[in-house]
Amino acid sequence: MANPKTEGTEPSYHFFVSSALHWHAGADLTKLLQDQKKADFPRGQSTGLRAKACNVFLVPLPPSADYEINFYRPMVPGTLWLFSLRHDGGDVDELPPWVEDAIESEKERIAEATK
Repeated sequence: MANPKTEGTEPSYHFFVSSALHWHAGADLTKLLQDQKKADFPRGQSTGLRAKACNVFLVPLPPSADYEINFYRPMVPGTLWLFSLRHDGGDVDELPPWVEDAIESEKERIAEATK
């Protein structure tokens, strides 16, 4: 897939991962999911409150962009909800193939929309 329209070397989109406890944003989805799980689980060990799943969004802005977050969602026109993922068992070392296919499909739509 061709790289979407960029500003300099920064991509024109990023991922936003959120649970009811935390959120993370950036370009590397595997790292974001790992960070999300690490943030959600330690808190649960001390409080009994634990998030076992997260939502993944594709935001059509560069990773450095500022925007509002409301009810665990980025408030950016054109943001796409990709999927929910349970992260209560095992580490997130790599994404399942269906996740990678879904992400590539949505990135192509954003690339087309930002031409």
